Amino acid sequence: MIIIARFVETQKDSEGKEITIDKGYKLATFSEDLRTGFTIGCVQSLGVNETIRIIREYSAIMNATVKDGKVVGTNGSLDRYPTISDRGTSKEIVIISKLQDGFKCCNGDGYTISLTTAEVVDICKAYGISNGKIVTVNGNETISCISGSYINERNRSVKNSF
Repeated sequence: MIIIARFVETQKDSEGKEITIDKGYKLATFSEDLRTGFTIGCVQSLGVNETIRIIREYSAIMNATVKDGKVVGTNGSLDRYPTISDRGTSKEIVIISKLQDGFKCCNGDGYTISLTTAEVVDICKAYGISNGKIVTVNGNETISCISGSYINERNRSVKNSF
């Protein structure tokens, strides 16, 4: 299970400055299919307290932990993840897994797609990436995990991953 988006509310602090408050999280569970690889099996919305309980009791969320009573990201700050508010859903992507020639990604609504590395780089430049960064390796731009590694599906290509 991973966090794929944050439900947020914008408020003003005591000085009148706008601040964003996390109200909950959209989480995705995955299943592995021999034909298609990792796919999102279920998307669910949970409040902050329920998310904290799941992390503490089951350690079931791969990209988050609890620190000082707050949900924090383990592969990039949760501030980088898509937000869902009364203003709509932002467009950052979340990397689910590494493919032979690209990545399997999802958006804040839980829709998944397999994209070539070049396509992911272009989308990340336009909209942002939640759990990665653009790096240059041997003169080519690619995506690198911020911490740890992505699920490896290197035996699957973009063409045969769905």
